[in-house]
Amino acid sequence: MTALPQMAGRPLRLHTLAKVDAASMRSCHAAYIGEISAAELEQLRTVKQPLLTIREQDPLCRSGSMFCLKVGATRVSFDLNLDAVARSGLRVDPKVLLLGHRADRP
Repeated sequence: MTALPQMAGRPLRLHTLAKVDAASMRSCHAAYIGEISAAELEQLRTVKQPLLTIREQDPLCRSGSMFCLKVGATRVSFDLNLDAVARSGLRVDPKVLLLGHRADRP
């Protein structure tokens, strides 16, 4: 676990997980997902509490993650999966939604 500066007075803790399973995700509020197996992705979908998900290596943003990073040579952008945002139970500021590219549009 890595201690990070506080956000709005709340401690922010970073955990790197070697394996994803519903039990280890129980206390998580956000997940930054790099490489992940299909089985681990399925485990992530079983997490019951609201969970902000940001994923790399999902060019079509169809894995069920809310936000999908697109890293280019000179810039980083993101796509968003509106279905995943709606199902998450989280409120996302509309300004953030306007910044992203909807995954259901070309």
